[in-house]
Amino acid sequence: MVEKQTKTGEKTEELKAGEKPEEKKAKQKIDLSELEPDYIEPKMIIKYELMQMIGKGAYGVVWKAIEKKNREVVAIKKIYDAFSNKIDAKRTFREIFYLNELINHPNIMKIVRVRKSTNGRDMYIIAEFIESDLHAVIRSNICEEI
Repeated sequence: MVEKQTKTGEKTEELKAGEKPEEKKAKQKIDLSELEPDYIEPKMIIKYELMQMIGKGAYGVVWKAIEKKNREVVAIKKIYDAFSNKIDAKRTFREIFYLNELINHPNIMKIVRVRKSTNGRDMYIIAEFIESDLHAVIRSNICEEI
């Protein structure tokens, strides 16, 4: 396959002499996260054993997983297109910032690590696993009055 530039500056790809169209398709890399947003990439699967998907929303998906190295149960939050626009970038930064600042608070989950995906768009927050979430606690009406 040969990359060429048109008069307008656009880049195009053309087949080399004798190259078949099937070979061109085979050489193109497929980003599975574009086809399947819940896809967790191999670099994460090598380190973590996914147990179950525990939540999914507009911003991402959360998996319960076990870190293979020390058998610690963690939550992996994949944030889709974390920096695709200014609002999402601020929201992602704010979440990571606050969780990091409140790391010693007894009622806030602790971030274990933050990883960028290989596609450069998604983010992974690996945190301690907690059996419930804030929404479920509020719904259960077990909170004390202030």
